[in-house]
Amino acid sequence: MYKLTIILFIIFLTLFNTACTSYNGVKESSSIKINSHSMINEEVKLEEKPIQNKQAKKRPDTVEIPITLMQDYIKKDKKVKYLQIEANATLEDKINKVVSVVSSECFSNLPMKVKIYRNDIAKIELLEFDDSLNKRVSWKEDYLNEDIREYTLKVLLENILQEEYKGQWIEKVQLYYEGELLSLN
Repeated sequence: MYKLTIILFIIFLTLFNTACTSYNGVKESSSIKINSHSMINEEVKLEEKPIQNKQAKKRPDTVEIPITLMQDYIKKDKKVKYLQIEANATLEDKINKVVSVVSSECFSNLPMKVKIYRNDIAKIELLEFDDSLNKRVSWKEDYLNEDIREYTLKVLLENILQEEYKGQWIEKVQLYYEGELLSLN
């Protein structure tokens, strides 16, 4: 009986230590590897700062764009991080980076395809993972179900529209899933 207790205790400590190590590694990481259908494959740095105002802040060669992260939709717990984007990047590149970060931070890295029309309208198609990848997360089941759909759309729209951004940005967003235009109603 004593040996069994010792073995169980050692197993518990090993699992607990592994879980704590994994949790700390995720918590301390502030960079994200982007792999999306928007053809952007680079590392993006996010900075966590206290929320002073939600207006994007400019440096000479970069712009900081606030990204509102969905932490807990039931508690409406919001966390804001700032995405550094080159000031001279094209509008489509800026939108693609915002969409990629929002996808990885809020929506389990689900793919999204972005097209910009007339420099003021973004058409964003929410795509499912390829069936061959055997991913267990989906837009339909996890983020567009009746319980969380409204909150999902609000998070996407708030982050993509960036209403307080002073530079050139899009004015309208159209979100599509399986060819159907999504709306808050």
